[in-house]
Amino acid sequence: MRRLLPFVAAVALAAPAGATPPPFSAEPNLKAVANLKYTGGTDLEIVKIKGRRYVVAGAQNNYNPNVGLAGLRVVDVTNPAKPKVAGFLPCNTSQNDIQVRGTTAFLAVDGNAKGNPDDKSDCYSQLRGMAPKVGVVVVDLANPAKPRAVGFVDLKTGAHNTTVHPTKPVLLISESESLAVPKPDPNAMQPIYVVDVSKPKTPKIVNTITLGPGDSAHDITFNTTGTRAYVAAGFTGATFILDTANAHEPKVLGRIYDPAINFAHQADPVPGDKYVLVTDELIGASGNPYCPGGGLHVWDVSNPAAPLKVGAFFIPDTFPSADPGPRPNPVGAGPKLFRCTAHVMKMTPNGKTLVMGWYSQGVQVLDISALTGISTGAGGSHPPGVPGIKRIANWTTTGADTWSAKMDDRNYIYTGDTQRGMDVLKFDPKAARTATPGEWLTPQQALFRGLKSKAMQDPDKRTYLCFERATRLGV
Repeated sequence: MRRLLPFVAAVALAAPAGATPPPFSAEPNLKAVANLKYTGGTDLEIVKIKGRRYVVAGAQNNYNPNVGLAGLRVVDVTNPAKPKVAGFLPCNTSQNDIQVRGTTAFLAVDGNAKGNPDDKSDCYSQLRGMAPKVGVVVVDLANPAKPRAVGFVDLKTGAHNTTVHPTKPVLLISESESLAVPKPDPNAMQPIYVVDVSKPKTPKIVNTITLGPGDSAHDITFNTTGTRAYVAAGFTGATFILDTANAHEPKVLGRIYDPAINFAHQADPVPGDKYVLVTDELIGASGNPYCPGGGLHVWDVSNPAAPLKVGAFFIPDTFPSADPGPRPNPVGAGPKLFRCTAHVMKMTPNGKTLVMGWYSQGVQVLDISALTGISTGAGGSHPPGVPGIKRIANWTTTGADTWSAKMDDRNYIYTGDTQRGMDVLKFDPKAARTATPGEWLTPQQALFRGLKSKAMQDPDKRTYLCFERATRLGV
């Protein structure tokens, strides 16, 4: 997710003039059971500590009128119907992406860092009164009631996302376009930082990996063994495949370039590393004139040197209005923008179900089991008539702006929502599925859809789907 100016965010979150706000929407197999109210909700992770279950949730200051609400929450969800904040670490910053290894959390800071020297519980005050900086805050969760900032990775470029190795004390940091730099260079070689966190209080940068001019690591996901990592590279629409058998020295195995993707936000492998799923966060969630916006693109990476595209998935067309109508043509119609696009996702360990936050469209639960074992052939597409992904449940409500959604082993789903805080939902896999499974497109159809969308322009005659980086960064 890109950091937005307040004005842009306000426009993006507004429904078109005269439109009816989206009503509460849910399926019989997905029901809300609780809500924990705060603003600025971003990423979250689900953990167990001393026999109890917790959601470790970030909240950033970009969406918070009250700066005291930004930071890291440790929410006890042992009883999901009654989530309770067990501990809170104030950290008045932007992004606050979360990763957890054991009882250590890593909190990404990509900008807008502000300390509160009068608050001894503030993350920077706990770091021996450190002046506010960008980078990664290391947090001790051993006592969930008192999360403590114990270490810091100082990065002048900032940290947009962090990714912890599944078996080794190694952290990969995505800085994503050097947003903390006053005048970022759109052609700069943007690094991935490799950090040794074996000593959490004194994390050490041991390597930096550069991808190429224009490519910028936005998010990174390891496979289950940690031998590969997949890098979504932002506005180039690229995804990199890394050999991480030597965790300190990742090597590039292959590069995907997908012209149907506007902003490669996240790239997650299906168990077995046959497929990688790449989310397209349309123009960095700055707002788009129709829904569903960006979708989910699937690539066969069995041969990482020569990936093949399998297809793409989009949720059904949905509008913040009682009149569905055709997709609106924004030319001459004014900036009727709202946020509706794929964002943070998490699949179940068996690789059959995927849960995703879709901003205004809340939570999407997808069946991805049909991907397993299907041969794509030389053309790189599924057999005709065989959908690779189907929507099986969805949930949203008026004012939803769901950043992330993840499900635990009890089929409870937890969200990070910029407006609502954290919603808790219960998914029933045995109940009837949704009657609106969404669209599965062939690679050719997905490319046509992307090119057609890029041809649509906003009133300023800018291609709204594909802002080039120089315009986006204002350089």
